[in-house]
Amino acid sequence: MTDSSIMHPAEQLFLDISIHDVLTKRLPFVEPWATMYVDSIREQRYGDAIWARSLIFGGTEDGVITEEWPNPDITVLDNLRENAVEAKTNEPGFYARALEFYAKTNSTDGHPEVIKIIFETDGVKPGEREAEEDVDEEEEGEESEEGEDGEQAEVGELGELNDLDDLEVLDDPEKDGNCCAHNQSTNKP
Repeated sequence: MTDSSIMHPAEQLFLDISIHDVLTKRLPFVEPWATMYVDSIREQRYGDAIWARSLIFGGTEDGVITEEWPNPDITVLDNLRENAVEAKTNEPGFYARALEFYAKTNSTDGHPEVIKIIFETDGVKPGEREAEEDVDEEEEGEESEEGEDGEQAEVGELGELNDLDDLEVLDDPEKDGNCCAHNQSTNKP
């Protein structure tokens, strides 16, 4: 990661805080999530980074958002689902770029269910988009799917994380005590 890359968010929709802002403590970030956010982005563990981003300001208890805004008493994962649907609907260009970005997630990611939610919102399982586009191109010549902003809406292979089909997305954080080297039920690493 270059010095200039820390000045901008890693990705606009789900990792919208720059590393620089976290390191300089421009906002009241909560530890250990601030450190985990930075480390996870640098190591391309984007599910972990999004999870840390969801907890970086506090306001959660037992995997449930407890703040009054925007949606009190919703789980972190359900909130992510809502955000992904909203992003796909209202920001299709950014959403397509986010899919491309998250396709490069490191296989050591401790929260692959987070990435799975983002891809499932698109209605395509991770790694399938490229195969579908190859078939479409063969059938329709050189045409390709474009987003509203005219940019390619392609996503590369998800690499090591193609086993996400077998993942159980947890709605109950109590069921997953040791994911990502922290206990979700206590929100501590």
